This record gives sequence, structure tokens and C-alpha cells, in this order.
Amino acid sequence: MDDEIGEDPVILPKTKLNFKIFYPKENQGHCFGINSIAIRDRSNTIYSAGRDSSIQIWDLKEKEGKFEGKGILGSHTHWVNDIALVGQHQENLVSCSSDCTIKIWNLDEKKHEESDSVENSVQNRSESTEKKSSSETTLRKYHVDYVKSLAYAHKKSAIFSAGLDSNIYLWDIQKGFIPILHIAFPSNKKKSIYCLSTNETGNLLLSGSSERILSVWDIRSNSHEKIMKLKGRGASCSQETRP
Repeated sequence: MDDEIGEDPVILPKTKLNFKIFYPKENQGHCFGINSIAIRDRSNTIYSAGRDSSIQIWDLKEKEGKFEGKGILGSHTHWVNDIALVGQHQENLVSCSSDCTIKIWNLDEKKHEESDSVENSVQNRSESTEKKSSSETTLRKYHVDYVKSLAYAHKKSAIFSAGLDSNIYLWDIQKGFIPILHIAFPSNKKKSIYCLSTNETGNLLLSGSSERILSVWDIRSNSHEKIMKLKGRGASCSQETRP
């Protein structure tokens, strides 16, 4: 009796599309993975943030089938995990990094100075805020672990940040990026936060953790309590709401 042999599986052809951005100068461009991208419509510019600690700037106008590099923002010392363009005219770029800092770049003032300029402290700000150049401000000593995500509420003119230290901060952009809100998980329930999202008014905030938990926060309440928690179990989620 002949052995029964099943039909061969149908293998569909794969189509792989690659689109490579070329940097015009030798030994420039990202050396490792890219974590985040932002497009500034006003100047037809792309900003890309990578694991090589740099933010690369690209001209969106294609020339001979390539995007040309316009410069580099390179003063982070670890992975740049997320970037966001903020302000009425997208005049500021905010970046967060695994070096535990948040940086604000004034794109209208900056012509992308060399990253080795001398750091000067700012007298009218706290020691947790430093300026490296006329267009770059560094926020440090707030997050104590990797800063992983940003979420911009443009109608509130504020931006959230969060990371592996289980802390969420809200920064007032119009007042010079000062912290106006701090949310911290209880010490016995700390969770690494990997992603954030908010609505345009900044009244509702969602945070995602490595424990498959999506937390929903009501920023309007005085206590800024978590109003809902979605817990993932495999492919399903359960919902817990505040009593």
C-alpha cells in the first residue's frame, strides 16, 4: 500500500520593499536601529531618532531618488527612544533617551551646532535643567531610569514623558518646559512604562507596560487617579474600573 502523501503547501511569493535614506557624508547616518520618526511639515524635514544616540535630520525634498541629510543632533549618550515636534509651528523638537534625560531643541534658533559645545547652567532655572547651547535644553534628575515615551497634547501645550522608573511627568511648554504634574505608581506596584498616548486636550492619558497592562488616567481629577486598567491574558483582555 502506497504511503499517503499530502499535497505540498502553497507558498506565496514574497515581495520585499526597501527604501534606504542615504546620508551625503561619509560615516554619517544611523549606525543602528531607528526608534522614532517625526515630520515637520513647515520645512519639509524628517527627524529620525536611533539607537546610536543621534537624531538625524533629512530633507524631505527628494533629489535624484534620495533624501539628503541636513544635519545631526547628537548630544544624547544612549538610545534615543522617542521624539515629538511641539509648538504652534512645530518649532521645538523634544527627545527622550535611555540616558535618563529629555532634551528640547529649538529648531528655529538652531542651525545644528556641533554637539561638543560647552554646557552652561541656566541661572533662572533649577539645577535639573541645563542648557548646552542657545537652542538646546536638557531636563535631568527627574526620570531615574530609561525614558521610553512621549505624548503631546497640543491644545494643552504640554507633553507627557514616561519610562522604566514608573514615573509620568507632564511638562508645560509655554512656561519653559517646567513639570506641572507627576504621577507615580505605588512602590509595591511599580511598572515599567514603554508607551504613552493622550488626546489633544491632555485630559486623558493612556500608558502601556511590559506586564501587558494598559492604564487609563483622568488628568482632570485632582488626584489624577487611574480610572481604568486593561489586563492582557494571552490574546484576551479584561477590564477593571475604579469603583
